[in-house]
Amino acid sequence: MKILVVGAGGDIGKAASEALADRHEIITAGRSSGDIRVDLSVPASVSAMFAKVGPLNAVVSTAGDAHFAALSEHSMETFMVRAYSKGHGAGQSCPSRDGPSSRWRIIYPDQRCS
Repeated sequence: MKILVVGAGGDIGKAASEALADRHEIITAGRSSGDIRVDLSVPASVSAMFAKVGPLNAVVSTAGDAHFAALSEHSMETFMVRAYSKGHGAGQSCPSRDGPSSRWRIIYPDQRCS
């Protein structure tokens, strides 16, 4: 399978890429490292990423900002930045039902690609 790992430069992204690499073709993407650079806050950057990689079998997203500190050192603000950033990417991308594989839609955990 051809799999895009977004956020592959982080700890979880690296682990996911390594776990999948023996059996699949892995393309890595990230804000500052990877095969492809992408800024997830800019829709045109995300579209350009998908256009560049072409058809995919799967997308793994581990991207998001985080404040690294002991739990007791987090403020509500630092906790919410992490929760929003990581949770905002909780959906997964699937090829659009009504178009070629270069068109994508976001689905959430209770949905399936179809």
